[in-house]
Amino acid sequence: MKNLWNETDAAQVVTEYGATYGESLALCVYGSRLLGADPQLVLHGGGNTSVKGKRDDLLGRSVQTLFVKGSGCDLATIAPAQMSPLELAPLRELIQLDALDDGAMADFLRSKLLDANAPAPPSRPCYTPSFRNRACSTATPMRFWR
Repeated sequence: MKNLWNETDAAQVVTEYGATYGESLALCVYGSRLLGADPQLVLHGGGNTSVKGKRDDLLGRSVQTLFVKGSGCDLATIAPAQMSPLELAPLRELIQLDALDDGAMADFLRSKLLDANAPAPPSRPCYTPSFRNRACSTATPMRFWR
């Protein structure tokens, strides 16, 4: 696999989106676009990426957030607003459950959206491992290639 990451292009995306959405989300969008542009890696409309960051909740409190590619969004052209912001703390509590069916998980995820206008999070639990504490804040493999 060829590494297509380009620091100049990445910096341009951070310049475009960083002030509004934060550097981590901007870089996740850049990496997502690289992944989505390769049909050998991702089918059109498929794939998922996520990144952890912070966002203000309704009361203006900065909360840990998991930004996940919204359902139906194309990785090749994704924008930061298409990354569904989910409050992370309640998601981490799901680890306590022995089982959770896809429908219940989808309902729970929708209830933790920090932006009612954001696309729905994926209906399949493809990012469950991201709920655990990790030293790296990004779940997208592209970040490890830098």
